[in-house]
Amino acid sequence: MTALATEDVPPTSHALPLKNVFRPDEIGPCLSQEKALSTAPEVEQGRFKVPRIMEEP
Repeated sequence: MTALATEDVPPTSHALPLKNVFRPDEIGPCLSQEKALSTAPEVEQGRFKVPRIMEEP
């Protein structure tokens, strides 16, 4: 069996360097609440109404 000389190799978590790509937060155009809810099947108190998926404790 052949061994590799790894004494001088620093430990790494990834084989290739990782780089996060961020963009600056910028305020842009958005929908009004009325426009956003205009095509919702059901609305309640100014919000989307969805079926309950969890029971009360």
